[in-house]
Amino acid sequence: MVENFDANGSVDVSVIIVNFNSGDLTCRCLASIKDSLAIPYEVIVVDNASNDGSVNSIRAHVGGDPRFTLVAISQNIGFAKANNHGVRQARGRILHFLNPDTIVFRELSEAYRQIMESSEPTLYVTPLLDEQKHPTKSSGVLPTLKDYWCEIVGGSARRWWVGASVLMKKDVFHALGGWPEDYFMYAEDLDLFYRAHLLHIPIAVLPAPLMHVGRGSTQRVWSPVRRSIRTRRSYRKFAKKYGLLPDYYILSVLTLLRMLIRNPREAWVELRALFIILLEPHGDDDSAHR
Repeated sequence: MVENFDANGSVDVSVIIVNFNSGDLTCRCLASIKDSLAIPYEVIVVDNASNDGSVNSIRAHVGGDPRFTLVAISQNIGFAKANNHGVRQARGRILHFLNPDTIVFRELSEAYRQIMESSEPTLYVTPLLDEQKHPTKSSGVLPTLKDYWCEIVGGSARRWWVGASVLMKKDVFHALGGWPEDYFMYAEDLDLFYRAHLLHIPIAVLPAPLMHVGRGSTQRVWSPVRRSIRTRRSYRKFAKKYGLLPDYYILSVLTLLRMLIRNPREAWVELRALFIILLEPHGDDDSAHR
């Protein structure tokens, strides 16, 4: 079901938000967009079959605002597929994929203008802040032995950014092939940025930080072990896809050893998750665990 409140008018930016049982966070994000953006935009909210009343909450919040489109899907198709579904409704030259647990600020409008003025095919990200507006972890080294070694010795390691706030022009989106639908959840952002590196598409950090609340639906319903299992399963699928399984296993062991020193409790969670996915018959098949 698609509720498009305005079929006319041109927009510069299409903000795409995938919601699953995070209606309160999504409405908070939508309110910040209304308050902050001073540029022609539309917002497309794709709801992944929420069962917490999210659709009604979002519908009531936008109140017929012509800049908003609500796409209610009858089943949870995952983050990547939902984003790609949203793009099919998008009219903007710029696509901004935004998590529902984020808050935007006024600097974002100028960042959009910066993208529109650029002629270079680029993948853009925004720095993330916690609720106290302190910088929080927004990126990581690509999970290859080569890149981790470069990071250790001070070389030029390639990085990927978490998918909480990712922007690009529509032609770059199509050049990347859209969001990779191999994954139901987790690692789709890693895959997207890895593909950008393979295609020599640069990554630029915009001077427009966003607040990332970080209380999405998975943290509400999954235990730490279950969340780690799903994450590791997706990362192993990524490694298998790109011929990086040796890197995956070596880096998993090294990461566990470092955790044992820094945070033994977290290491125990990760160790349990790693053993579970090693023993299951279809460790990288996410379809059976949705």
